[in-house]
Amino acid sequence: LLATAMATNTSLLAVRTRIELWDAEAGRSLKEETKPRWKEAIERGAPTNLIVRKDAHDCVGGFPAGLLVGEDFVYAQRIEELAA
Repeated sequence: LLATAMATNTSLLAVRTRIELWDAEAGRSLKEETKPRWKEAIERGAPTNLIVRKDAHDCVGGFPAGLLVGEDFVYAQRIEELAA
């Protein structure tokens, strides 16, 4: 789906998916029931998908070198700032 979104809309620099807390049995979101501190930790720590055009990747300088952890988080932030 991400590749389709990028292929059909050439103005998109990047497409990112995020985690949503969901009760599958009840068929409803748990977003409102989750404490803000835990919600943020889950959303920031859970895996997401990010597809980026090469032009956008080059524009932000690629993944930051020299970081021991969090390079993917910093990279995604730079892409989001570029797209804003």
